[in-house]
Amino acid sequence: MSGKAKQGETIPFGPVREAIDNLLSRLQRAPETERNRVLNGLKEAAGDLASIVRRLSPGLHKLFANAKEIPPLEGNAEQERFYLKVAEFFLALPNYVGPIILLIDDIQWLDEGSLEIFRQISKQMSRQMVHVPFLLVTTSRNDPKSKEVMAHFLAVVKDAKPTEITLQALQMDAIADLVAAHLGGKRLETSSLESIAAKASGNPFAIGEYIRALVDRGMLKPTEDKWVFDSKNFHELALPDDVIQLLINRMATLAHDTIETLSMAAVIGFEFEVELLTSALGGGQEVVNRALGEGLSSTLIEKTERGYGFVHDRVSEALIQGIAANDLPGIHQRIAETLDKMDSSAPHHLYALARHCFQGYPEKNIKRVYLTSLAAGTHALENFSNEEALELLKRALQFSKSLEVDTGEWCRIHEYIGLACTRTGRPQEAVESFNTALAKITSSFDQARLYYLLGLARASEGRHDLAKNELFKALELLKHPFPKTMVGSVFSLLGHWIAAEFRIRTRLGYGSAQGDERRRRQLISKINSTMNLLAYLLGDELLMVQCILRELNNVQLLGTCIEVQVFF
Repeated sequence: MSGKAKQGETIPFGPVREAIDNLLSRLQRAPETERNRVLNGLKEAAGDLASIVRRLSPGLHKLFANAKEIPPLEGNAEQERFYLKVAEFFLALPNYVGPIILLIDDIQWLDEGSLEIFRQISKQMSRQMVHVPFLLVTTSRNDPKSKEVMAHFLAVVKDAKPTEITLQALQMDAIADLVAAHLGGKRLETSSLESIAAKASGNPFAIGEYIRALVDRGMLKPTEDKWVFDSKNFHELALPDDVIQLLINRMATLAHDTIETLSMAAVIGFEFEVELLTSALGGGQEVVNRALGEGLSSTLIEKTERGYGFVHDRVSEALIQGIAANDLPGIHQRIAETLDKMDSSAPHHLYALARHCFQGYPEKNIKRVYLTSLAAGTHALENFSNEEALELLKRALQFSKSLEVDTGEWCRIHEYIGLACTRTGRPQEAVESFNTALAKITSSFDQARLYYLLGLARASEGRHDLAKNELFKALELLKHPFPKTMVGSVFSLLGHWIAAEFRIRTRLGYGSAQGDERRRRQLISKINSTMNLLAYLLGDELLMVQCILRELNNVQLLGTCIEVQVFF
């Protein structure tokens, strides 16, 4: 399986999602026996927790459509379970489908969600008692910024004792083989190869580009058994040392329509769909087909599972670099407007729309940037891609300042930012966001919910007493307070025990809570669950007993529901 992290295209779990969905796509073309074997293996590896694993990608969501729903856990516990179960899913796959190699390219652009999955895979691999035939291979550039990211990645997966391999420049024997492959199997003499190798610094991609440039300029000519290299005039030839400039020079020979089409494709992304490209260009299908044909024959693009993609990052970078800075926002805007018209619910379209709206003319489309950023940020938060969610939600908040946003929605953004901050280890920012929302919220139920979230934020930084106080405030707003004295606690405990016993024996009122009352009791159940855990951490046995008895009473009115399953 293979996936690629892409610059500027932050999609939650992007490369991991791509690896899984590409596998599922290829299986559709596989022989029936092999297809069924692997699909059944995927189902076995996911097991009873398939409804959790399927959040990872659209392909898995479709494959596990009938999986049994699992009740969500409270606070950060749910996202921790998600990452853990996804890691277990990958490490279980070899038991059912055979040895697995997962290749992730360009991790210098890796999203935080994918990084967290690899952290969990690393931890699980270090705990395995037997060898698991699972190999994670990653690649990265070696510029200073990429090296910093690589160092962080290696620190994250240190439990698996990763091996770092630095690829050196190709040696002459390898360069000779590579050049021969580009030239139809015919070889060049060593002295000629040395000139090319020095120019390309032993980089395989650069060597290929220099060979193409030399052939195009008549510096390499075929004979019966070899290629003849005009080494005398080589140094007079103005070939750039920069691969991107070399690509720009090569693209200059393409037709104008081809350059315009491929440049639009590069702005869309490393991979692109023909329908989106055609609509964004506003031209005919014939022009696009001709450009794609020329791009394929020039080895600039290749066919992919989603449509087409560039053969190398440097190609798309060169095309974008060739676009005038003043023209780039307009291209982003056209792509955004085209995506809007497509009305697609696909996750990659949702994130692409938010990105292109923001990079287009945001000052002229403030409301659209706000809405798309909010939608993408909410989706990212729901799927535990918290860093991406935080960035998008903060952008939505920034643009909301220029709009008349409903108070409820404005508070919801602060609430979501608070959740993202809690999950990413920023408890102080989370507390600030929740308190900002509390200052505007008037509904006692919504205030109680925010105090509950404040309690989770306080608990995430280990401030258990403060967390308990926030939960007490929430219960008071829900008219379900804890007594403030020891005597009151004892009478309350007895009262809840008697009430619970009566309702358990008579089933009187079982599941009767409906509407707003049901929402209130569901929140009470969540608070009881969190309070019970805090009581355990604080060593408060009386509080633990109170939480259990209060919930026994509460559960009779709720009946069967997810919150009750989580508590018990």
